[in-house]
Amino acid sequence: MNIKQVAQEILQENYPIECETVGPTNLQDIVDAEVSFSSAEHGSYMDLGDAIGTLVIAATFVKTVVDIVVAAKKELGREPGKDEIEIRIVTKKETIQKLDKETRERLVKAVIKKIKEKST
Repeated sequence: MNIKQVAQEILQENYPIECETVGPTNLQDIVDAEVSFSSAEHGSYMDLGDAIGTLVIAATFVKTVVDIVVAAKKELGREPGKDEIEIRIVTKKETIQKLDKETRERLVKAVIKKIKEKST
């Protein structure tokens, strides 16, 4: 399973407007953690900072959750439950501080669903 591919698909499904705003190349850079901010030299200026910031935070969280689910599955020998995943997420405080509970829960459900789809 390609974690970056899963993360990109989840971002596109959960943040379609932001993904459309930044475009496919920038989205790929965000998922690859290769984002750098710079001002436009030519053309009209459109501030993409909010969209990029949102996607960076979400991508970091999603990739962390995918890692947690894969590691838990390997450790437990079965699919981890939502509560088991939540407990492991809490131990990684840096990934949850920037997202509200509703968003975290929505993204965790999306990761679980996407991993099940990829496993079948």
